[in-house]
Amino acid sequence: MSEQISIYGTLVSVQGEGVLMTGEAGIGKSEIALSLVKFGNKLIADDNVLAHRTDDIIIGTCPSTTYGFAELRGVGIIDVHEIFGQSAIIKHSHIDLIIHIENWDDNKVYERFGDKEEFQEILGVQIPCYNMPIRPGRNASTIIEIIALHNRAKKSGAYAHKKLSKNIEEFMLENERNQKN
Repeated sequence: MSEQISIYGTLVSVQGEGVLMTGEAGIGKSEIALSLVKFGNKLIADDNVLAHRTDDIIIGTCPSTTYGFAELRGVGIIDVHEIFGQSAIIKHSHIDLIIHIENWDDNKVYERFGDKEEFQEILGVQIPCYNMPIRPGRNASTIIEIIALHNRAKKSGAYAHKKLSKNIEEFMLENERNQKN
């Protein structure tokens, strides 16, 4: 059996991408996970993710005692299976990306272009990592779903910032040619 570690976070399969949400206690990981599940995504583990390595893949699962449950502050323990049905929970998933959720800080400069990639190591495997600042009014579950789809696109070689840069470069060259004529 390979080495296993416990990670404080919530793991959801979002459009087939294993998304590990991390952040301080009470930041809203479980709430975001339940919102994602409501829209057809799958909960793997809430608060305690067990991770092990298989080749160059990190697999996340849930301790058997808490499988299918999530904690919602102010409400208590939620039986995800009972509320959303068996299809809302799965036993394990690859961990394809990490989203670190933090409170919005007006003094911090956040990534806006996407050309800087960050990674976090889990059991010797580098996993893409995104920092997601939240504040009232932001739809965190939609943003996470977009990040998951964006990550999938990057794995297939589609980099939005590169495409945009190329479009701008072609536009500027065309403009320059038109000004010469």
